Amino acid sequence: MVIRSTVWLGFPNFVDSVSDMNHTEIWPAAFCVGSAMWIQLLYSACFWWLFCYAVDAYLVIRRSAGLSTILLYHIMAWGLATLLCVEGAAMLYYPSVSRCERGLDHAIPHYVTMYLPLLLVLVANPILFQKTVTAVASLLKGRQGIYTENERRMGAVIKIRFFKIMLVLII
Repeated sequence: MVIRSTVWLGFPNFVDSVSDMNHTEIWPAAFCVGSAMWIQLLYSACFWWLFCYAVDAYLVIRRSAGLSTILLYHIMAWGLATLLCVEGAAMLYYPSVSRCERGLDHAIPHYVTMYLPLLLVLVANPILFQKTVTAVASLLKGRQGIYTENERRMGAVIKIRFFKIMLVLII
């Protein structure tokens, strides 16, 4: 994002050569589309990986996860991010890449299809983390049949750690 912003602010002539009026040069258009797709891919992959982390934390506590799930997480996180990125590029830049950063007629459907799944992740992750924290408390009780101060303290530390992760995600 820093490189894209620097180019857009520091080289206005480079940006102005992407237009509907005159013929669009290939390098500014490629930079515009490529940088937008790269940012979108990494941004959405970050959300999907955090979702995989929440699912994995819950499954580990429930003793349902293992090394076999990592391939599924890779496919899910990178696959969904790539799918959303390609879909976004098709909606934003069809029929012409000269529309880079201009016009809402293509942008609104893209924003809905891109950010609605990410909003679902923002809603699902706190629920999964809360279920994980609840499962940790019952797991700590189940070891010795009692819930001592040490187990309470450990549960509180885990709860605070999950809260910090969610806070960073939401911010």
